[in-house]
Amino acid sequence: MTPPDLSVVVPVYNGAATLEKLYRELCAALQHFSFELIFVDDASTDQSLALLREMAKGDSRVTVLALRQNHGQQEATLCGMLVAKGRYLANLDDDGQHPPEYLLPMLQLLQEKNLDIVYGLPVSQGRRLVRQGGSVLRDLLFYLFFPYSRGVKVSSFRVMRAELVQRIVPERPEFFYFSASVFRHPVRAANLPYPHQRRSGGKSGYRLSRLAALYLNIVRYYVLGRGKIRREAPAPAGELIHYG
Repeated sequence: MTPPDLSVVVPVYNGAATLEKLYRELCAALQHFSFELIFVDDASTDQSLALLREMAKGDSRVTVLALRQNHGQQEATLCGMLVAKGRYLANLDDDGQHPPEYLLPMLQLLQEKNLDIVYGLPVSQGRRLVRQGGSVLRDLLFYLFFPYSRGVKVSSFRVMRAELVQRIVPERPEFFYFSASVFRHPVRAANLPYPHQRRSGGKSGYRLSRLAALYLNIVRYYVLGRGKIRREAPAPAGELIHYG
């Protein structure tokens, strides 16, 4: 079977309210493209996994990785990327704030400029103050401690070459943050602006205190070098669901 050109990895946690709409929008945006959708259910406690099972039954392009324990967005995303088959990989959130119709323009920019990764850059009007404050903290952190990222703002909405993931996995510390691993070394990266959208449903789990703790861990593990390096790829403990 010919591998798809693009693998779209979506970490899911209690996203039942938004998943069906997101699935329809992804299929519409990528209808003329070779793609697979990989949904990683991070031990949701709502009906997310049941909905994802039905999607996988009805669409051979859908794969579901059902994790037995909650690992958090970063680890769940990486688990999905490790089972992806595409030459290019994309990530977006399950809450409807990342517009799928921007995936192909991001991929086009990556190919035209011969980049390693393109991050979506949200236009900030209407964003919650907590998320704006968290973004400022993150941008400052990356500017100070990850000089290869200067000129680029990171986000969880991104398109990249599969080779980039293969490079960062052998050097990942015990605490993993994708973009911190990416910018340990020189990387060809850029931003593509997109209009920020409100959440389609559910509530964000990010509070300023939680974001601050997250960024302190980035400093601890990536800047100060605390903790061990995992030389092997993580083995996701869960069920791989695919009916193709």
